[in-house]
Amino acid sequence: MIKKYLNFFWENLKISFKSLVEYKASFFAGLFTEISFLISKLIIIIIIQNIGFLPDWEIKDFLLYIVLITYFDTLSGLFLWKDDLKTILLEGEFSSYYLRPINAFINYSLRLNKYSLGFLSLDLTLLIFLFIYYKINLLNIIIMSFFSLFFLFFIILFYLFIVSLVLISFGFEKIINLTRSIDITTYSYPPIIFKNTSLKYMYIFTISFWVSFYSIEILKGNFSVLNPFVFLFLIFGIILFYFLNIIIWKHAIKKNEGYI
Repeated sequence: MIKKYLNFFWENLKISFKSLVEYKASFFAGLFTEISFLISKLIIIIIIQNIGFLPDWEIKDFLLYIVLITYFDTLSGLFLWKDDLKTILLEGEFSSYYLRPINAFINYSLRLNKYSLGFLSLDLTLLIFLFIYYKINLLNIIIMSFFSLFFLFFIILFYLFIVSLVLISFGFEKIINLTRSIDITTYSYPPIIFKNTSLKYMYIFTISFWVSFYSIEILKGNFSVLNPFVFLFLIFGIILFYFLNIIIWKHAIKKNEGYI
């Protein structure tokens, strides 16, 4: 079964890459937007640093934070940047995800965003440059990358769960908008601002939270943040949100079986 889904993912990856190459103008327009985004966030971070809101961080940490959250956001965007399910339902396209023997939820999740695939090359290049420039220890990078797999799966499955709630009722769209609003604010105001308060935990479902309190610390050689509880929390969350998604999609298929 795992091989079947890996093959399905690989085929979607090739389709996304071919589509990206075909529409070069759209890619370069998006690339310009990506660069503008990085510059604007850098300016905001520098302003915040000068005001003195970010404890224990140097300019190196600010730069790594900006590029890391952009890279991880783009990486998760492979699976999350797509038409919202409300639009898909209203346009009668929901049945296109019911493709046996592939699970409908897996089918939806693995339809990759072609622009995200293109932006990854820029983000990864910037990230490697910073690793080399600041002489980040290779072991720290490897451990950070390994840990990132856990929180990325956790974040992706959480957001897929949130957007899938509209399959139950369109009323859940307000929760989606609230979640996105919280996520957007973290790009301008890093959760590290709330390091010494409990407010930091309201960002626990954002990439910025995990980059601020874990990825940056691991790159600095502070492995004490990697306690067993953190891994248990992420693994439990991954399993929980995966099965919640499966349940929601099964319910949606039954609800819309007349259109399939």
